[in-house]
Amino acid sequence: MISASTTTRSQVIRIGPAEARFEGWCERCLDDPTPQSLGLRWLRVDGELPLEVDAGLTSCRRGHRIAVRRLGRLTDAA
Repeated sequence: MISASTTTRSQVIRIGPAEARFEGWCERCLDDPTPQSLGLRWLRVDGELPLEVDAGLTSCRRGHRIAVRRLGRLTDAA
């Protein structure tokens, strides 16, 4: 059984069908009660998803996992 305190919401960065580069923010880091102590560079996530790939994973600098999904080629439902 998973308690409410250990459940985490999934994070997804969505990019267009012709985009390779992505950028965003780690929502789990933003939820930290003292995110300003981390500095903005720790909250930012960026990278590249090759055009022939529909989905991938990345991590923020603190290790939180973030899915990257290409719109229009996979099911776009949350």
